Amino acid sequence: MSTVQLRAFVYAVGHIHKKDEELTAVKIPIKALYNGEGGKNYKNVVKLANELQDVKVKILSVVKNKDGLIKREYIGFTIFPTVKHTEDSKYIVTRINPDLKGFFVGLNGDFTQAELKKLMSLKTIQAYRVYMFIKMNIDKSKGKIPSTFKIDYKEFRLMLGLDVLEDAEMPKKTKQKLQDLALFPDQTGVQVEPEKAKVKVLKYAEFDNFKKRILKTAQKELREMGLLDFEFEADKQGGRSVKYVIFKLRPTIALEQPAAEPAVEKRKSDLFSQVFESPELAKVRANAIRIMKEKYGFTDVEIEHFITKLPPSTITMANKWFSAHKGTLNFTSESDWFKSHLQNKIK
Repeated sequence: MSTVQLRAFVYAVGHIHKKDEELTAVKIPIKALYNGEGGKNYKNVVKLANELQDVKVKILSVVKNKDGLIKREYIGFTIFPTVKHTEDSKYIVTRINPDLKGFFVGLNGDFTQAELKKLMSLKTIQAYRVYMFIKMNIDKSKGKIPSTFKIDYKEFRLMLGLDVLEDAEMPKKTKQKLQDLALFPDQTGVQVEPEKAKVKVLKYAEFDNFKKRILKTAQKELREMGLLDFEFEADKQGGRSVKYVIFKLRPTIALEQPAAEPAVEKRKSDLFSQVFESPELAKVRANAIRIMKEKYGFTDVEIEHFITKLPPSTITMANKWFSAHKGTLNFTSESDWFKSHLQNKIK
């Protein structure tokens, strides 16, 4: 995918919530895909719509047929089978292919709106791909932030799209290895090891070039955006060529474990010490704070501002209204829209 196409994908994924059971349509403002310069790019919306419908994913499984032969089986999907856009081309409406819902519905967590806003502002495809790779490894560690982890360099290049596996016959040794594992006929989804398949190099064959063009570029941009802070090094395992890339992470706001409670909530008794607060009201207030923090990514200062200026029930009702009607609204950021809406309520 191009950078703009990947932004559309990130925006669509960012609007899938862990309680969703189906993949629903998402309205994507063009200005969100072009970093706020939508007016200069409305003429590209038809081209973008066509390109999104050409974005495909191919899923590989290894299967055993009725004759006992092991073969690779591919299933191809179009990620965005339907893309609609308006006459004035200010937004597109699309959804991820429902046939892929098993890969997206029920994810462990949502993007916060603050995180999504930063992701939509990334400028390079390298930053997106490295970010996704690192987040994937954090998810594998059950939410804990590993101080270091490594990846096979060849596998990493394949994941970044710098190399491709050519569609050739599976090597006999690989077939035998799979047979020896006795994985069939009940199990599928075993990937062919990259080193056993024929690999075609597309870009940055030399590691020094890969380091400069991919890792350094992503490192600088993700650090400046406050999404990730990491160092890296090459591990040659005693040989001449790079075997692994080792990542060393520093915790950032976007990746830290959830704090016990926001500072504003800890000071709640001080803020309202002269007002009797029933258990019911306390529950509504806690829910309003949770909505502003977790769903819209408000800072502690912003939360304190709104929770002291508005009744908590006004905040929760505004959230319910927005959730029900956001498909009819035109906005770039849910967080910015909700913030502006609450400010209007104060006025």
